[in-house]
Amino acid sequence: MTRNASFNELISKLYDDEIMAALSHYLEESPLHAELDFYDDVEQVELYDYRIKFSSIENLPGAAIKFDLVLEAELLISSEANRYDEETMCEQWFTLRCTADIQDGLHGFQIHSIEVYTGKRKQNNPLSDSLVPIFWKEELDDRAEEFLSEFYPEALEQPLALDIPTITEKLGITVRAESLSADCTIFGMTVFTDCHVRIFDHDSETYKVIPASKGTIFYDPDVFFMRTLGSVRNTIIHECVHWHYHAKAMELERLFNRQATDIRCQVTAIPKSKLHTEKNRNPLDWMEWHANALAPRILMPKNMFQKKADSILDTLQLQYPAFRRVDMLEMAIQELAEFFQVSKLAAKIRLLDLGYDEARGVLNYQNDNYIPNYSFKKGSILHNQTFFITPVDLAYIFFSDKFGDGRFCKLYEAGQLKYVDHCICLNDPLYIKTLPQGRFELTDYAWDHMDECCVKFEATFKRTAIIGTDKVDAFTLLRRAVEVLIPQIEYHAVSNNQVLDRAEALELISMQAQEISGFVQGLTNSFPVSLVAVMKRYEMTNEKLAELADCSDKTIQRYRTGEEKPTQKTLIEICVGMHLPFPITAELLRQGGCPLGNSQEDILTETLLRNGNYADIFDWREQHQSALNCLPEK
Repeated sequence: MTRNASFNELISKLYDDEIMAALSHYLEESPLHAELDFYDDVEQVELYDYRIKFSSIENLPGAAIKFDLVLEAELLISSEANRYDEETMCEQWFTLRCTADIQDGLHGFQIHSIEVYTGKRKQNNPLSDSLVPIFWKEELDDRAEEFLSEFYPEALEQPLALDIPTITEKLGITVRAESLSADCTIFGMTVFTDCHVRIFDHDSETYKVIPASKGTIFYDPDVFFMRTLGSVRNTIIHECVHWHYHAKAMELERLFNRQATDIRCQVTAIPKSKLHTEKNRNPLDWMEWHANALAPRILMPKNMFQKKADSILDTLQLQYPAFRRVDMLEMAIQELAEFFQVSKLAAKIRLLDLGYDEARGVLNYQNDNYIPNYSFKKGSILHNQTFFITPVDLAYIFFSDKFGDGRFCKLYEAGQLKYVDHCICLNDPLYIKTLPQGRFELTDYAWDHMDECCVKFEATFKRTAIIGTDKVDAFTLLRRAVEVLIPQIEYHAVSNNQVLDRAEALELISMQAQEISGFVQGLTNSFPVSLVAVMKRYEMTNEKLAELADCSDKTIQRYRTGEEKPTQKTLIEICVGMHLPFPITAELLRQGGCPLGNSQEDILTETLLRNGNYADIFDWREQHQSALNCLPEK
């Protein structure tokens, strides 16, 4: 769709003479003076002009619509009270109750009655000025049931997987499989009028044009093989929604744009600045929202899906009484996906829609891997909150909190909070265990009590920096990095007071931090001497440290004697090899003349060093490079 077609504009353009004639006749025949407040003794009222203020449109079966046109009319009024001026101009609103058909154009326009406007009348199945249905979120399940009651009522009587061919046959739709794009970004297409469409020919690796009849739905078989059966069924029902609900909108659009022949469901990368909110969605955005929201509800109708879900969970509870609830939910999602022939993600989202909050802890994907199933106390986390963040998120939150109340930052610096398994968790053996290789991971208890031990974050689309130039001063580069690093995650101290309070109570870690601080303060201001002291503290020989840092023992020796100044990368890897606490690493980097700065890379490197969650130098290199690859482009 290339523009916003307007029904009001079309009516005014096509039927201006009919509206003028009907309203003029009404003014001549009706005792209007009894309803007007302008004068007590109106002698004559004449229509000078009008403009449509708005319309209230109701969708009817087939091609029919009925609508109220609300007009603001300019009237010329004559009266005895106005004897010095023969006529006076005034304004009056009127309602015209009309019907019409919209198919291959707008036809059969009729004005059934006219009256003075007294208020907007509620329509049962309202349409917008673009003839797009107006649906509310809370009525989506009812709309899905209406669709099924007309085209597949069996799905409302017992849980079952929809017979898609039966539905498309009742809709009068032809379904065709064609490659719609070279890169599989177009899932499906609905054709609203006889036309030619472009498809991709894999044999010649070129696009070609083929004829397509009105009422044809295309889906891409390459997407089918790349994804799942469930995605294809969702695509077809998605297109069925377009055909059933959006034909009139497309008819209207075609009267303004003859090239508007089809709707394509396409995946594209949209900058966050271009994302449409509810307030500024265009008609095509709303049509896509309808199809996206209704398709899974049609495939998994509310009552029958809930009935099947409860039955599966009850059976699993009897079969596996010792299983965790979230593990049973994972098994239930798998069964539901297979039963309704949808994807596991679709089944999970449907459970969440219907109030199964625990499903949030199942089948989650973070940093290219599934994370273990997790649980939390019901009501402890809001729909827009998460326990999981990326290292880039962590870098932003850590450095931005330095300019906030600093509570989170201090606890993380002291080691009382630790970044483990993509979460910020209390550094307590009850929640974090140390593996033999030196890595950390959450305990089973932590996974079952996430709200008790992990910091919560809010997902947002905010893109403006929270650090102003007046607070940055010497940290200009840091400000730039923070602006670039702003993710879809925000940290709010108020919602985490309970976890932060418990973190502050971790006295043992605090005592360790004090001991490390005392050691750092006792170092001389000579890098070679300090390096020797650190190696002695951690019982490192040149040979052992060279092996741990993946460098030569001669390099270590030259650093110890001051024959050579270290590079930042090599010195960081020496510190990583010894698994040094960050305060000692920072001091060695400072004395070695290569401290971490405020560039994006240094900010992220410092965050990872503070966390210390790596097994060896090779694990460090892999984690570090992976995190750097996630940084946004400058």
